[in-house]
Amino acid sequence: MFRFRLLNYVFKMRELGRKYNKAHPRISRRLSAKDTIDSTSMLDDQIREKPLPGSSHPTGKLAAQYEFLQTIDSGGMGIIYKARNIAIDQFVAIKMIKTDSLAERHLQRFKQEASALASLNHHNIIRVNDFGFTEETQPYMVLEFVNGETLPRFLAKRGTETDLETVRSIFVQIADAIGYAHERGVLHRDLKPSNIMVQLGTDGSPTVKVIDFGIAKFLTAESNSAMTQTGELLGSPAYMSPEQISGSAQDARSDIYSLGCVMFETLTGAPPYKAETPMDMIFQHLNAEIPDVKSKSNQKVPESLASIVTKCLQKDAQERFRSMDELRFALSEATLTEQPEKKTAANTKKLVVYSSAAVMLLLSCALIFAINQKSQQAEHLEYEEQKRHVENTVASRNSDEFARANDFARQHIRAHKSDKELTISDACTDEALIEFTEGAVETYATRTIFLGNSEIKGPGLAYLIRIPLIKLEMQRSSITERGLLEISKMKTLKALVLDGIRVPQSAWQHLQNLPKLTELSIRDVDLNDEGLRNICKISTLKSLQVEGNAGITPDGYAQLLNLKDLELLGIGEMNSSDDLIKVLLKLPQLRILYINKTSITDAQLKRLSASKQLHEIELEKSPNITMTGVMSLLKNPQMGSVDLRSDEWLKDSDLTALLSVDHPFHLSVEKTNITDKGMKILAKTKCFYADISRTAVTDAGLMELSKSKNIKIIRYSVDGPITAYGLKKLQQKRPDIEIVRDMSGSHLL
Repeated sequence: MFRFRLLNYVFKMRELGRKYNKAHPRISRRLSAKDTIDSTSMLDDQIREKPLPGSSHPTGKLAAQYEFLQTIDSGGMGIIYKARNIAIDQFVAIKMIKTDSLAERHLQRFKQEASALASLNHHNIIRVNDFGFTEETQPYMVLEFVNGETLPRFLAKRGTETDLETVRSIFVQIADAIGYAHERGVLHRDLKPSNIMVQLGTDGSPTVKVIDFGIAKFLTAESNSAMTQTGELLGSPAYMSPEQISGSAQDARSDIYSLGCVMFETLTGAPPYKAETPMDMIFQHLNAEIPDVKSKSNQKVPESLASIVTKCLQKDAQERFRSMDELRFALSEATLTEQPEKKTAANTKKLVVYSSAAVMLLLSCALIFAINQKSQQAEHLEYEEQKRHVENTVASRNSDEFARANDFARQHIRAHKSDKELTISDACTDEALIEFTEGAVETYATRTIFLGNSEIKGPGLAYLIRIPLIKLEMQRSSITERGLLEISKMKTLKALVLDGIRVPQSAWQHLQNLPKLTELSIRDVDLNDEGLRNICKISTLKSLQVEGNAGITPDGYAQLLNLKDLELLGIGEMNSSDDLIKVLLKLPQLRILYINKTSITDAQLKRLSASKQLHEIELEKSPNITMTGVMSLLKNPQMGSVDLRSDEWLKDSDLTALLSVDHPFHLSVEKTNITDKGMKILAKTKCFYADISRTAVTDAGLMELSKSKNIKIIRYSVDGPITAYGLKKLQQKRPDIEIVRDMSGSHLL
């Protein structure tokens, strides 16, 4: 009874914490490469007791001229108000830098944005009306007020109702606006969906406004590099061109690449490349194949439009459109409807049809109809049989607690069937899933379902087959082989998490019937060589995590060579061997490797460093390695991330070796013996992402990291020695650093 009373509370807390603490702990602690960096949002609940500096309405001369109505947006460095020009009764937007963020580089960017906008006068570019300083020397910019919404919100509200003509109109307007800026020597350098506003006219036609020229570059400036003088890489990783990433010379074609990313996302719902880390995203922009927009989109994208997007996304700038005007012309001329096939002479000839052939044709049609009818009847009978099986299975389970828990789960499914992601409580059983049979399938927007720790055994999963699921998580559930059999019928499934379940080794062969499965996590499932052999026949896999399965031998791991497209592999709790290293080196696409709790040695790490594509490795609890082995990996310029969490051998002085690494890297020292002394060393390296969660690092260590010109992201644990005061000081000194909280130690999650 107590468990049921807490059910609703626990469920709500899980929904709040799922962003950082899903079934994949690793994935939850990695920064999304698509997310916009906002240092303030991570700290709001810790420092909201006091008003944020610079967040109150301005006073003095500016307040006398404008009536401040509301705050539109507030980030780590700036704040935007909606205001009214009192003299002419006109709405405006006023953008200001917060006084506690008034670093010289931010002021320069603010001036640069004002200068860029002041030089541009185009109906699709936001207009600047004024620029200056308040009496308190706080910079401000008065902008045209855009009564619209960002492109992602505009598309989300309309869904499939957004026709291709509307989309084309938006693309053409963006190209026209940026082409105009290019003609006046201004590169935008941060084109992304959130920097494009859309207004609807009285006739329903869209009008675009391109905003945020904060990192714009004048082509006549002394450098065309995306890197600032401090080595800062500017832009949004999901939309940056290869030349912007590498810091080489840029011209109009760099913005064309970014617009190609925007067009790809508009047509498919996601950027061209999906990544768990900014480094992974950067690697894909530089090396990955260009994805096919037609296969990634849920709507029919005509070839003429798809080929335009592909041309924009070419790695080599020489192969893209030469100018925005050329791109705009191609978009305007693109045919948005598929042309009917031309009739051939053979099609137009009159054929003599003999009566016997006609009879055979009619008999064939009748036979096909009869077969279809029989097939539909069989499917209906199978569905009714599954339904009766579930009902019989749960008939005896009639306790009050069970009934109330299932009733709660069914109510929750009913209330949230329009959500794309749905988490169902761990008290859920097969019976509750019958709710998915209620109503037309079109009424369900659910594409991801979380059923972790549930009592579901399998028969009820038959009710999910009609829903076009993309991802299903059932870690530590009661699922049986019958459940895997039902899952194998979910033909749209791409990602599956089954950590901690127990099924026979032969049961894994059912998953071979999933034609689109690319991500599979089956950690701690007592998998052995036989089970892995069944798994390795799923040729579509790109991500496989099998840590915690001690029954797999080196011979068993040789089966991994069948997975030619494998990009991410997680293995662990085993004796590492030279034969295993040979297998890993032969995986042609392997870029991310988790090899935790193994006997791997420095010599084996040195052999791994010969990999031409590996750029991220996790070495948790690897007692037989030293900094010598780690450095053999980091000397490879493509190695961008090393995770040493829970490695007890690591000490502050070991970090001195990192001073010789001459490329940006991500380092995790979570749950190690590293202290503030180590932060003083790390601040002198090229580390851009430091994970210091669950260490002895204090506020003093944060201040040492703030001295680094390369650090961009810091991850810490909420229950560690770092205080809200220390975080506030860091924010004031370095508002450009994103702070990521590790919630795994919190008692709330």
